[in-house]
Amino acid sequence: MEEPLIPPKSPLLLAVMDPVRSRALIEQIKEQGVSVSEASGRDEARSMLRNGPRVSIVLTDESLPDGDWRDVLEDVAASGLSAEVVVCTGPEQSLALCFDLLDHGAFGMMSEPFDRDQLQWLINAATSRGRLYH
Repeated sequence: MEEPLIPPKSPLLLAVMDPVRSRALIEQIKEQGVSVSEASGRDEARSMLRNGPRVSIVLTDESLPDGDWRDVLEDVAASGLSAEVVVCTGPEQSLALCFDLLDHGAFGMMSEPFDRDQLQWLINAATSRGRLYH
């Protein structure tokens, strides 16, 4: 039986540079009843973290045109928000990258091809963790 989605208290921020991947993720996120704000790169994401609506989860690409996932983690920490960060990667990522992400404070990793159940599980888990620890 599929676990029901626990909607985050606040929107999800998506910082993905590929417009096709971004549209597909936005569609999957919205299908689950979660609101989403979109940033095209690190600078826009940083600005939205500082000035936009409060977010509870940040989905970011491994690499962005103006930074990478490490920069996004730093921006989330500097913003004072208790948002969980999930890094979106290509299909051929290593276990070493996963450990590196976790060591730096990311909540987790989601590899292509993105699947609705994986996305739902990550949103539920990140939302639950955020409610417990933040």
